[in-house]
Amino acid sequence: MNRFSRFVAAGIASQRLRSRVSGPCGVCLEGPVSDEPGPAGTLAPAEQARLLAIAHEAFTEWQHLIAEALRREGLKPARAKRLAALIVASVEGTVAMCRAARCVKPLDDVQEELQILVGCALRKTGAP
Repeated sequence: MNRFSRFVAAGIASQRLRSRVSGPCGVCLEGPVSDEPGPAGTLAPAEQARLLAIAHEAFTEWQHLIAEALRREGLKPARAKRLAALIVASVEGTVAMCRAARCVKPLDDVQEELQILVGCALRKTGAP
């Protein structure tokens, strides 16, 4: 398994948190909010807050795991944190693209580009 795959695999553990979310996907959590029962797709404020907290916890954990792996490979903490955020955002955005396109090509393309980016970042640190 190459380095990039290990970094992304480290974040898979956070997927267990997502399994607790029953309802809209993370990108849809800031939709219409209502205290009253209403049309499908509206969330009560308490439910929205609960789902946002779960999503925040999952993304934070995943970013932390990836940043730690990047730091172990020699990146400075600030760079590792930024790169981890980019990886998480890229993968999550690509999931939405894959769903819309009904194919995995966007994920394959993003993985290839992130592998190049991570490889360049690690080479600059002198990591093997």
